[in-house]
Amino acid sequence: MANMNSIKSTLGNTVCRRCIAKYYGVDLQPSDCQYGLYPEPCGVCREVHNIVRGLTVSGKRKLLFK
Repeated sequence: MANMNSIKSTLGNTVCRRCIAKYYGVDLQPSDCQYGLYPEPCGVCREVHNIVRGLTVSGKRKLLFK
């Protein structure tokens, strides 16, 4: 089961929704994530995106079996 702690330990503290979705093979929508206040460079793709700080219930459900 993937949660924010396992995502942060695997991909790093600053990761965008696209990189999480690509790594875990899920279709995360913007409404599935809770974001930080300002865009930052993603630690994986190095592009400036909104950084995921948490997941909503629907986002947690999508990552439940990953």
